[in-house]
Amino acid sequence: MKKSLQNSWRILFLLSLPLTLSNCRQEEELVIPTPCDYSYEWPLSEYDSAGIVLVSTPDTEFTYGSIEKASEEHGWLVNTIKKNGVKVINIRDVIKEMSPDSQLTARQMIVQNLFYTRDQTIITPKGIVLGKMRNTKRKEEPQLINMCLHHMGINPIYQVSDENAVLEGGDYLPFGTLAFIANGLRTNELAIEELMKADVLGHDTIVVVNDRKLSNEEMHLDTYFNIIDHNLVTLVADRYHASRDGIYYLPVDIYARDGKTGECKYRKIENGTALDEFLEQRGISIIPISVFDARTFACNYLCVSPRHIIAVEGQSEELQRTLRDSGVQVDWLPITELLKGNGAIHCMSKVLKKRL
Repeated sequence: MKKSLQNSWRILFLLSLPLTLSNCRQEEELVIPTPCDYSYEWPLSEYDSAGIVLVSTPDTEFTYGSIEKASEEHGWLVNTIKKNGVKVINIRDVIKEMSPDSQLTARQMIVQNLFYTRDQTIITPKGIVLGKMRNTKRKEEPQLINMCLHHMGINPIYQVSDENAVLEGGDYLPFGTLAFIANGLRTNELAIEELMKADVLGHDTIVVVNDRKLSNEEMHLDTYFNIIDHNLVTLVADRYHASRDGIYYLPVDIYARDGKTGECKYRKIENGTALDEFLEQRGISIIPISVFDARTFACNYLCVSPRHIIAVEGQSEELQRTLRDSGVQVDWLPITELLKGNGAIHCMSKVLKKRL
């Protein structure tokens, strides 16, 4: 059975390879990696049906607006996730279950943005990797999440350690045998290289999306690009077919996991291709998100199952119609107060386990 599954993943990987190899950097021949041994406990893709989602209700540390209103809106999000048959674990509840000493330590580590539970970790097919925050005010958050995970009986498999590396969860989007990870404002090349060297990503192919814009309005990959299904994604319009010499252009570097040496190291096999071209070459449809809709985080939705998302209410009629025409079910949420923190639904949720 295991051999059959590995062969299936090998076929999927071959289908995901670049259609043109003109930009390949290779010494002898194209790298055909030994497929990863995929776990069926952790999410393989953004579009996997969610089983358990981690959240954190904003409390007194929420200084962007009304705490009461933000907490109420967050409750709507939690209820909507639960209505879709997904279990929700709240960091606040986990802390309450800890010993008095651990509770005190945890509360001292809570800062302004803990309710963005996407950021402190990435969850690969191999397990949970603790990140390293760009903002020094948030530097304790990965350790706080680590405390909570250990209390829940979950042990992370790795933590980014390079002194100059930074890694935040909003920059990582798993996509089956491959994963997208941004090299930009909140995650850098040093962290990506460390993850590949440690072989903790658990994907045959890594697509590094190089963000030139470096804007706080689109600080993470999930604010301008997101995944709805195995053949459907969204991309903010000014980055779609962008000029190669402009800041909106998104060139990708593609790495394959080379198993020839037995060490399963990643090797770069292609670079310079635009993200939208990379997707279209593989038959993946792109729904452009207008700049107007992007301002209210239209791209920052949570996919609870294939073609079923929870998204921010108030998007344009055009986008709503396009989603309907694409067979996408949307649960729209009004969260105007929570948006004042410069993040939305994907930022505020972390899929810990997929639905089996």
